[in-house]
Amino acid sequence: MSSTKRVLRPYLVISNGDMSGSLTSSETNVQFLDYLFYQIEWTGSSPVGVINFEYLKTEAPFSTTGVDVWEKIDFGGSVGTDIPISGASGSHQVTFNQVAFPKVRVQYVRTSGTGTLKVIVVGKEV
Repeated sequence: MSSTKRVLRPYLVISNGDMSGSLTSSETNVQFLDYLFYQIEWTGSSPVGVINFEYLKTEAPFSTTGVDVWEKIDFGGSVGTDIPISGASGSHQVTFNQVAFPKVRVQYVRTSGTGTLKVIVVGKEV
């Protein structure tokens, strides 16, 4: 028997993002995937801000406003929707288990400082 499991190969959703302003990644179609892994890396002159993940809640044809409706993913606990970014360089890893949304995107909301942001996603169906 052959297996036809879906795989999302490593994909840059933010490449050399300018952290002197806020950023929103391209959206990633994650339908039929069970696991997602995001690698977030930054360098620069002490950028400060937060990373948020958003999922597509309602597509434009089905929304009352005629535009896509995105909602922040709440990680609960002391983090909530915001993953803090600070320091001259650093990294975070975020893993999603049993993905229940069709599309996802990443946002960087700047507070101060400058730098360069890179975000890579990879995923698979179990």
